[in-house]
Amino acid sequence: MPEQLSNNQDQIEMAKISPREARIPKPVELTSEEDAVLVDVLRKAKTAEQTGNKSEAIKLYQVYQDQYEAIRTQRALEKRGEREVSPEVLEKNQKMLDFVFGTGRFDLEKEYTDGNIVLPSTEQRELSEKEGYNLELIVPGNITREEIITAVKEKYKTEFSSEGIYNYAEDDTKKTDAVINPNRPESFYTLLLKSQAEVNVASGEEVMNKTPQQLQEILIQKQAENPDLNLKGLNLSEYLLLDAYHFTQEKNHLNEQKWEYLLEEMVSGTGRALIADWHSVARGVRVFSDSGAGSDGGSRFAAVSACLKANLES
Repeated sequence: MPEQLSNNQDQIEMAKISPREARIPKPVELTSEEDAVLVDVLRKAKTAEQTGNKSEAIKLYQVYQDQYEAIRTQRALEKRGEREVSPEVLEKNQKMLDFVFGTGRFDLEKEYTDGNIVLPSTEQRELSEKEGYNLELIVPGNITREEIITAVKEKYKTEFSSEGIYNYAEDDTKKTDAVINPNRPESFYTLLLKSQAEVNVASGEEVMNKTPQQLQEILIQKQAENPDLNLKGLNLSEYLLLDAYHFTQEKNHLNEQKWEYLLEEMVSGTGRALIADWHSVARGVRVFSDSGAGSDGGSRFAAVSACLKANLES
């Protein structure tokens, strides 16, 4: 391989390496034009070796590496829609996923490099930052809702010596919109959220003391004001991962003082929706359902990856 050759300039075998053998293993297929360019560089490198010009050969092998890496990076960017995510965001989300699922289950750096994470567009990210949606949560949409819920429950059982999740609405949990009509990508995707743990601080007093229907109307109005945000309510698995994210970063939990409606978890054919909070005494997430308003209750909105609709329709 070129990188090996450049580190061993005196190897006689340099001259015996053919262009095909010298190519770096590639995760994407090259076009015929790209392949021709790289082969030409390698042939020039071999000619330089055969004429004894080792320094020129090494330089050409480095050109090959640089050109190939540029093509590989560009291909990954094209697959992602030329969207970016910071190393800090990947690191924080990797920490959360390792905490919930165990180290080694997911490799976000690889998923990102391979273009497997549905990310916000530049316009959506800029608008989200302007509106205060500055926490980026990466959700593994390629596994089931039940797997996420079970993983969080089992981890919290061990971590907090409790039941982990106390679900007082088991039947309703099976009948929500998120179960009957799921609308999230079946791949890694991102949510942009406001970072505060308590719902009244994150979403403001306008979402407090409202019924699920009233909260849906507020959400619809906010989305109409900023269509590029693609605002949605949270579903249960997203809420649980966000809670785990807060714990791994801040050592606190969502809604230790308040509770919130999960608007993606409207119970079909009723006015009810799932509710979630943290019970400090029982040391776990509580889940129940209701249809009324309460002074301590609100809801949280998230900007879901902007290409969500296209992803689902493709």
